[in-house]
Amino acid sequence: MDNILLGDTDPAVIYQEMSKKEMAYQEFIADQAWLFNIYSHNIRDGSQLVRTPTLRATRSFLDKWGIDEPLETYYNVAVSQAKAAIKASMVDILLAGVIGPTLGTYKRGGKLNVEEISEAVILLDDFSVDFLFLQGFSNLATLNAAIATCVKLSKLPIAAFFPVSALDDKKQVQQLNKLIASFGVELCGISGDDQGLHILKEKMKSKTEWGLMIGEVPHQNMDKFCDNIISQQPSLIMAGTKLSRKDWKFFLKEFSLAQLKNQRITAI
Repeated sequence: MDNILLGDTDPAVIYQEMSKKEMAYQEFIADQAWLFNIYSHNIRDGSQLVRTPTLRATRSFLDKWGIDEPLETYYNVAVSQAKAAIKASMVDILLAGVIGPTLGTYKRGGKLNVEEISEAVILLDDFSVDFLFLQGFSNLATLNAAIATCVKLSKLPIAAFFPVSALDDKKQVQQLNKLIASFGVELCGISGDDQGLHILKEKMKSKTEWGLMIGEVPHQNMDKFCDNIISQQPSLIMAGTKLSRKDWKFFLKEFSLAQLKNQRITAI
């Protein structure tokens, strides 16, 4: 990727800000306008990539919440509304099909439910997202199993994000490096602060593209913050799961200005 691709505010964050309550998957099925509006808000804000709100859309999670609709129904709605919003915008926007950890992984010693991940991969592939976006994984073994399932069942490109805070020693960095290289993952994303990507790039040897998921935007020293990110040359920048739409819009504006300034300096 020659240019830095700018992603979206997390769909769950926009829903919470609009509805003043936690994200409810059943509402998206009953009233599909919710999803169309979430995607449209992100596109209008300047996002060049939008994520499906499928982070926890697996059977075990939906059963826990008492949602009886078939998985296929929800994934169809999630993808079709994204495509409708993209078409209405008349702008080229990438659609990322999000896959997250299954319910059992949140328990001590819990393992990934590969069958549930398989269902998600097959549905996102069938409904033709542009690539698979692995998010929310904080255990390398679990991430490994998820990527292996994606590679086995789909030929779609993969972006896999992992928190830099979970890589607390050299051995874990080497394990992530091996994992990314062995599966040929197209993009390795790091969630955390802007320094995390710099530190990890120094240690990693993979020739993959790099992504950064920002957890916090400083409202002071934004020039320095943006210049630091530009110098690291990520291919993709996303908003973290707790970053507000207001802060992400502010970042998009400031970052675009920083890119223009950088281009002018380079041209001189």
